[in-house]
Amino acid sequence: MGLSGIGIVNITLEGFAFVLVLVLILSISRENMAKNRRILMQAMWLHAYTLLGGLAAMSFLGSQGMLASVAVHVGAFVYFLFSILTCVVVLFYLYANSSPEPIANLRSDYVVLAMLTINGLNMLGVLSNPLTHAYYAIGPDNVFVWGPLHRLHNFLFLLQTLLSIFIVLRLRHQHSRMTVVRLLLCGVVASLSVACELAYPELVLLPSAVSLILVLMSVGVQARLEEDLAKARTEVVESRIRLLSGQIHPHFIFNSLNAIKALVVEDPELAERTIQDFSDYLRSHLDEMSSSRLVPFTEELSHVRHYVSLEQADITRPLEVRYELAVQDFFVPPLTVQPLVENAIRHGIRTREEGGTVVIATRRTKGAVQVLVSDDGHGLSSATERQHQRRQVGIENVRERLERQCNGTLEVTSGPAGTVATMTLPEGGIE
Repeated sequence: MGLSGIGIVNITLEGFAFVLVLVLILSISRENMAKNRRILMQAMWLHAYTLLGGLAAMSFLGSQGMLASVAVHVGAFVYFLFSILTCVVVLFYLYANSSPEPIANLRSDYVVLAMLTINGLNMLGVLSNPLTHAYYAIGPDNVFVWGPLHRLHNFLFLLQTLLSIFIVLRLRHQHSRMTVVRLLLCGVVASLSVACELAYPELVLLPSAVSLILVLMSVGVQARLEEDLAKARTEVVESRIRLLSGQIHPHFIFNSLNAIKALVVEDPELAERTIQDFSDYLRSHLDEMSSSRLVPFTEELSHVRHYVSLEQADITRPLEVRYELAVQDFFVPPLTVQPLVENAIRHGIRTREEGGTVVIATRRTKGAVQVLVSDDGHGLSSATERQHQRRQVGIENVRERLERQCNGTLEVTSGPAGTVATMTLPEGGIE
């Protein structure tokens, strides 16, 4: 095949590679991207610039005129420069998927530092090429001529590809088997393309190989997204199970039934109202367990009142609950206020023989609404280890759902005079 035939093959391969990476960019840009996916997108854009430079240079090789000269010189420089930048970004992507703190670990990983050094040397060769013509030169009539060190460029790329394969093998335990196979296939494709270019310098295969590698990585991204989605669904189910097990305590049910039993003889009318409260409490509790939407605060407050009525049904243990509600026109995640009230009663007031008071207050602050649940118990210091653990389970459940559903926060402060739980909901949670 003559030179013109190889040129046509190279342009065809680069054109196909450009279309392929453009399709990848368009398909991924429509989705919300996490940090690692943004790194992959950056690699795709850099590779697109690489291909545009290569297409511009190859399309005008052998042509005369100022436009052809500019296209060949600038296109060749962009091709070599951006191909190295693409390699660096792909390296960061590879490492970011294997380490929780990739930047910190990069500084202490000698293999990665070696790869960055290789890319730095390659970059230095490209930047100095207009003066040294070590990698390539543009001759008269815009003819492309390889320089004396052009094989060094390919050799350095091959060396860092082999080091990438080593990194994948070293970190294989942090990936699934399919991910390891996919990444190793990327390394094999890159190595074979560079080996072919070393054997046949006129043939340009690396850009097409990089496009194929980006396709394989994109497939891995999609697989990772599906795994994360399945994991998130599992966590939601587990969170609801933890919430259910942490909130409907058998002792509370037994105490409520015993209180109702005593009231049936002493005060039948109050017993009837208490039974209704108990029924409403269980119904609303189970309904809200299956809900992921925000609910009006008044709805959550109704649930709290049912719970408080059941606790107050036990007349042997004095309990006063005050409501200081400056604002009620906002939304909260379901089952967030009631667990805080339950903690205040069970681990605050019930620790005192003389009983005590729980205050449920709301207030509007700058850009947010706060719900405060306070008690005048003895604080966390008087709780047993088991009580402390159960209290922490309820608090962490509330805190987790606040963060996930409305970017809210929960702060709990405790001292000898009692405990205060402060729930802060941003303005977005207010209607």
